[in-house]
Amino acid sequence: FGGGFAAETIREPRAPGHPPTGPPPAYHDFGCAQIIRRIDGGYVGCCDMRRDSLSVGF
Repeated sequence: FGGGFAAETIREPRAPGHPPTGPPPAYHDFGCAQIIRRIDGGYVGCCDMRRDSLSVGF
């Protein structure tokens, strides 16, 4: 398990019996997109439905 997590971040869930899992091996083989576009009178946003993503504008 990598990604720059602190060791205690990984240890804590394991203690009560909840082993952390990473994404499936092919998860990062293909990219994803979040898009926000300005339109007349506002904005429209959309996300790639194959990922757990969210397009947010403020």
